[in-house]
Formats: sequence, C-alpha cells, structure tokens
Amino acid sequence: MFDIIVVGGGPVGACAGALLARGTPGAAGLSVALLEPRPPAAVPADARPDPRVVALSRASERLLRRARAWTQIPPARLSAYERMRIWHESLAPSSAGVLVFDAADVGEPNLGYIAENRALQMALLAAFAEAGGHIETAPFNTLAIGEDDVQVSTPRGGRPQRRDARLRTDGDRRQRRDRTTPRVHCLAALHAGWHARLPAPRGWYELDRLVGG
Repeated sequence: MFDIIVVGGGPVGACAGALLARGTPGAAGLSVALLEPRPPAAVPADARPDPRVVALSRASERLLRRARAWTQIPPARLSAYERMRIWHESLAPSSAGVLVFDAADVGEPNLGYIAENRALQMALLAAFAEAGGHIETAPFNTLAIGEDDVQVSTPRGGRPQRRDARLRTDGDRRQRRDRTTPRVHCLAALHAGWHARLPAPRGWYELDRLVGG
C-alpha cells in the first residue's frame, strides 16, 4: 500500500517521486512507488557523451538540489550555458528582432546547464531510492478506482496480474468532502532538448557560449 504511485521513471516522474518521498521540513514524506520498466544502465566514466540532452534552468537546478539529485550528476555530464537566443522562423538569426537572454544581464554566473538525459535520470532515480521510494521495474497495465483507493496492476509473465501496490486516496487519511470519486493529483513539468539550433513551433532557439563543465 502506497500513498502515491508514479507511472514512468523519466526525469519528471523520478523528480516528482523523490520530492514527494523526501517531504519538507514541515511535513513528512509520503510512501511512494514508481513504475519504470526500463531503468537506465550505469554510465561508464569513459563513455562517449550522450547525444540526448536537456536544458536545465537555474530554477531546475534548485529543484534538483531539493531532491538531493544535483550532486549525483557526474560533472563531466553537465555543461553550463551563459546565453540564449530565440527567433521566429521569418527572421534572420542575427536580426534585431531576436530575443537574447544573457546571464550577465541578471548577474548570474550562467543561465543553466545542458545535462545528459541518462545521467540526469539515473541521478534522480538514485535520489528517489535514497528517500525511501520503491522502484517497481514493470510497466503500467490497468487502473481500478475504488471508493477508498486506486489499485494499479502490472503485467508479469506476459499476463496481467494484480499487484499489492495501491494508491491511497484522501479518504484514507481524513473524511472526504466528496465520497463518490477519489481525488487525483497530477504533477507535470516541461524540459527542452538542445542541439545547437533546434526548431521550435514556428521559430528557433539557440543556446550558445557554453562553459565546459
């Protein structure tokens, strides 16, 4: 029995799980299970850079520090960026209509970091486990919503089987105002991929002036 079940152990799911399991100074952490059928393999120290990366802002860095994952990302898998340019597809990259963000304008050492996706995911999964979270290496199969709980099943041996992992709803801890349907809370986040110049909806963005990390 768990308070929360997170489906998907990518960077967003693993970060949400780690924060929920760790809690805050004024509130204890929750009992959290995470379903991830394919956890990433360990990255050898001499492995080539992973071409799949994400751009992390300074706010993302603070969130990852709260999750206790930031220091677990190998420094060789991070590279700071100081400047960002964004322009519409109808504009030239060097035109006056390009939006430019520079760390120097806000008195920060950088605007954020480019992180290898696999290294980031591994750091967050490790932080989640250290916070007491349970990782179930199985995919999501079905969801059954009851009056007092939500039960998740995962396939085993090619056939769906019920598991003992269940999501407690608000009714387990206090009287629900609406006893007809368990309340579901969702967390979502966005991250941007990076590779020199990338198309965005009807435009382009570019991160440059990278700082070796």
